[in-house]
Order: sequence, then structure tokens, then C-alpha cells
Amino acid sequence: ARIQFSDNNALAEIYNFIGQTHLDLKQLEEAEQNLEEGIRVQLRAQKISRQHVASLYFNLGQVAYARRDWDEAQEHFERALDVCNQS
Repeated sequence: ARIQFSDNNALAEIYNFIGQTHLDLKQLEEAEQNLEEGIRVQLRAQKISRQHVASLYFNLGQVAYARRDWDEAQEHFERALDVCNQS
């Protein structure tokens, strides 16, 4: 279900929480879909929250790690670090 909300930062955080919940339930495809949607929503925000974007990429890394896709996991974890280190 697509959520309609006017605050993209809050909406991205909601998608992150939903993705984390799916990850905890080992529903990896659903987790990935929600986390990717969270990134898309966050990047449309007028003021991007680097903390939210980094958290979304970190959680995508956890999904890839759960799938034992080490290269993809590393890519997402490094992306999260890059976002955190942006000034």
C-alpha cells in the first residue's frame, strides 16, 4: 500500500521503520522494497536528512547481508558511511 504524506522526511522514516520490521521478520523482499522507497522519498525532500538516508542504506546493507550477498552488503554499508561523511 502506498502511503500519502506531505512531509517527505517523516514519510522516509516511516518506510525505514516498515523495512526494519520486514527485515526482523526475515521478509527480505518486502524490506528491500520499503527501504528503497524510503530512499526515493527522502531524496525528493526539500531538505534531505543525511541521517535518514544513511540509516536507509545501512538497513539495505543488512538485507543484503541476510541474503549472504557480501558485495552488495559492503556497497550499501559504504554508501551509508559516505552519506554520513558528507559535509
